[in-house]
Amino acid sequence: MKRNIEFAVRLLGFIERNDHEGIGLYREELRQLFENDPISEEVPEDQTWVVVDYHLRLLETAGFVAREADIDGKIGEDNFELTWAGHEYFENNAPSGPVGDLKVRFL
Repeated sequence: MKRNIEFAVRLLGFIERNDHEGIGLYREELRQLFENDPISEEVPEDQTWVVVDYHLRLLETAGFVAREADIDGKIGEDNFELTWAGHEYFENNAPSGPVGDLKVRFL
C-alpha cells in the first residue's frame, strides 16, 4: 500500500479536533470519522479500514501518535492520541478549510 499524506494529516486532524478531553480517540472512532469524510471517496469502500489502520501505524512509527492497546486485545478499541510532534506536524500541514487544500511537506 502506498502512503497518502492527505490521509495521514486528516487522521491527525480527527484526533486533534475530536479527542476526549486529551485522551485521544479509539481506532473505531477514527475509522468512522474517515468513512464519513469526503476524502474517503478516494478509497474503495471495502478497503477503508485497511487504509485507516495502515496510516495509523505509519503515524505511530513516525512518532506523531501514541497508541495504547486495549487491555482485552480488541483492535477497534485501542486508543490514539497526538504526541507533541503530531501536534506540530498537524499545525504546519492542516487543511485550510473543512476539506480544503492541504499544504503538505513530506515526512
